[in-house]
Amino acid sequence: MLACDLFPLSTAFACNSPPLLLLPIVKMSITSALDGMSQWRILLAGLSLAIVTYIVSCIYTALTSPLKSIPGPWMSLFTNRQLKSAVTGGKRIFYIDELHKKYGPVVRISPEEVAVFDIEAFRQIHAVSGGYTKGDFYTKLTNFPVHSVFTLRDAKSHGLRRRLFAKGFSKTYVRENFEDIVREKVQLAVDKIADDAANNEGVVDVFKWWSLMGADIVGCLGFGESFGLLELGTVSVPCMFT
Repeated sequence: MLACDLFPLSTAFACNSPPLLLLPIVKMSITSALDGMSQWRILLAGLSLAIVTYIVSCIYTALTSPLKSIPGPWMSLFTNRQLKSAVTGGKRIFYIDELHKKYGPVVRISPEEVAVFDIEAFRQIHAVSGGYTKGDFYTKLTNFPVHSVFTLRDAKSHGLRRRLFAKGFSKTYVRENFEDIVREKVQLAVDKIADDAANNEGVVDVFKWWSLMGADIVGCLGFGESFGLLELGTVSVPCMFT
């Protein structure tokens, strides 16, 4: 007792307590410490496994890609990160244009995607009888259970659906029924561009006016009435259909 009185109060408690009462406390402390270390080790192991899996997946993709013989950035063999970065930054067209300048008319832009800058190849790829199947990109464009003509990937189903619209979208039918409307919208877009340039010291956002023109033409062809976006000069208005 005298020995315990010589120690601080916190130590005195240990001296006055039976040793067996301290064992559960010590055990709990050790268990908590081990549990904390285990959680960090599990997290680190999971992170390491994810990194190794990603690296192995990239290497496997590069080695088995059917596009590995097509010229393109070396990184595009392993991942599409560069392409995604360009897309999210709104610079996809500029990124691909630079690749064409460096690698030629056919360039690999990801392990599963090729960009083609050749008129004859473009016609062959998009021809009905070209033999090329649409990529997964088209499937992701719709949330409806039934695909449209644009998103159908199966060649046979696409052909059957396309025949239903063949007459309405043939060159002869479009020229006979919509050429005047298209010419009117094109002329209006040109006039708007000229006015915009005159009021802004020759600087004009041509892409904006082409987009408005395209929307108005689609409105005429698809809904029988223009959206009037060229007249408004903006798209920040609700479109109402009656």
